[in-house]
Amino acid sequence: MTKNLKAARILVLITVTAFACACVHRGEKPATGVAVAGSTSAGSASDPASWAGRMQKLSVTLSDLLPLVASPWRFAAEANQARIEADVTSLRLLAHSLSKDTNKGQAPENRDPAMPVVEGLFAEDIDRALESLHAGNREYARAILKDTANYCITCHTQTRNGPSYPKLSLDINMKDLPRLERAEFYAATRQFDLAVDEFKAALKDPSLPQTDAFAWERAARSALAIVVRVQKNPDKAVDFIESIIRNKQAPAYVREPAIHWLKSAKEWRREREPGSESSADGLSRASALIAKAQAAQKFPLDHSQDVLWFRAGSLLHDLLGQPSLDDAARTRALFLAGVDAEATRDMNFWTMHETYFELCIKRSPHSAQAQQCFDRLNDSTTLGYSGSAGVLIPPEVHRRLETLRRLAAGEPTVK
Repeated sequence: MTKNLKAARILVLITVTAFACACVHRGEKPATGVAVAGSTSAGSASDPASWAGRMQKLSVTLSDLLPLVASPWRFAAEANQARIEADVTSLRLLAHSLSKDTNKGQAPENRDPAMPVVEGLFAEDIDRALESLHAGNREYARAILKDTANYCITCHTQTRNGPSYPKLSLDINMKDLPRLERAEFYAATRQFDLAVDEFKAALKDPSLPQTDAFAWERAARSALAIVVRVQKNPDKAVDFIESIIRNKQAPAYVREPAIHWLKSAKEWRREREPGSESSADGLSRASALIAKAQAAQKFPLDHSQDVLWFRAGSLLHDLLGQPSLDDAARTRALFLAGVDAEATRDMNFWTMHETYFELCIKRSPHSAQAQQCFDRLNDSTTLGYSGSAGVLIPPEVHRRLETLRRLAAGEPTVK
């Protein structure tokens, strides 16, 4: 799949990502209904002009759109066309206003620094979605909108940061959604216990591995990501992985890495739980987990080390959300987050690791760490544009790479 097509899939359901990623205060209890907690700069959900208020409006708009996206006949019905286009138009206006808030520094501060990049893609792709609807390419638009739930889950299952909603009161008829889509919606809106329950129920369906083995694998790894990254519970991880290994219907190519998951989870359970640790200690722990995963991994997308990668990713996202993290530690964390995102890129935005490497270069230009980040970025970009016809990197991408190369090496940039 080309870079442009990968980026095009980051569409409307990323609004739910923005909705909960704005909720960055740990342990803060949501108010009744669709409450959005945020930092002081995010404002209050009761203020429609604030960042948090617009997040609430995004979630309400999605609550109207999602059941239509999930149903081919409802999405195609003439009676629903005006409603669908109105919802996407509303999302477009909100997306651009949120992007402007980020540029003005009005978005929450203590969040992953890659989020502004995602918000920019979101605003651009909403434009593309609306153009597709206006052009009459409705089924294509529906397929893209439906698929973007996976990106939403990716962001929300990186870390436990933000409130967790045991039951979020959105006006959605969940019975209209297939079980896996219900699970994805719950994960996207940070209702993690419900999400894991739905994923588990889907994994017990004996027909799913036969009809869609890829969906079965995706469900298993999504649930594992929640238990490890968000809930950070080794006991739950062990129990869940053992249920996968016992499942006779599980595809063999999932049960095999699950044996390695179980080993990693049991080792995790035996570890001494760290108390309050410094950012340096957290960075060291994440680095050690990544080194261990790399040593055991047999090929780039070998899923056998998922537990280690998920643990490392969660630690790094927590660190990158700390405003007090010093420049050297932040640059190192960006590099490691890129390495982690690249190893699990089929569970992330496919180019998220490149975003981290680029942020690393810009954070500490003309440094050994920046050079490492550029080397990884260059290799990834080259591979992404390689095919049977050779390496065909578009001129604008080549120019961007050259600018970043000069920045990493400390050479003057060419205007």
